[in-house]
Amino acid sequence: MLQNPSAKTYIITALLELLQQRTFSSITVKEIVKRAGISRSTFYVYYYDKFDLLEQLSKDIIIEFIAFYQQAKKKHNPHLQVEQTTKDICNHVFSYQSFYKEQLKNPQFIHQLSRELSATLMHVYNHKSYASFSSYGTVGFLAEWVYDSFQMSPEEAAIELRKIGTTDWSASHTEMNK
Repeated sequence: MLQNPSAKTYIITALLELLQQRTFSSITVKEIVKRAGISRSTFYVYYYDKFDLLEQLSKDIIIEFIAFYQQAKKKHNPHLQVEQTTKDICNHVFSYQSFYKEQLKNPQFIHQLSRELSATLMHVYNHKSYASFSSYGTVGFLAEWVYDSFQMSPEEAAIELRKIGTTDWSASHTEMNK
């Protein structure tokens, strides 16, 4: 997030901390401002309500998520692109685990993240269907990792995601299990 903490940063941090304990629906603005150490009026300078806060946070986190793929376009070694991007993505999801635990229950968020990723992956596949398949598969894999309470480390998840993403799906079933 931001280097120089502002009230907005404190609000976001407070929400993420509260999401570690409870669901979004059970969290109130009163609790957010108390945890953030700000006044209620300061909260309303930045956000209309808690739903606006979650919506803006979702947009920011999706932008951060997509940025890892956009940075990969600038690298010249395709193998390193995939390896670094999957590590970055898994570390990102793990660092925002309370947010993803909440939002990956929301079909609209899953759809929005998958669509943004699909548009970004067009540079890899140059084919809408392949980009869509890859993006929804990636988000699905990450969702399962989150639902399984991060039983794999971010490094292990990145290895699995990279294996899946680089599998030649035209190979026979026995070749895939090697």
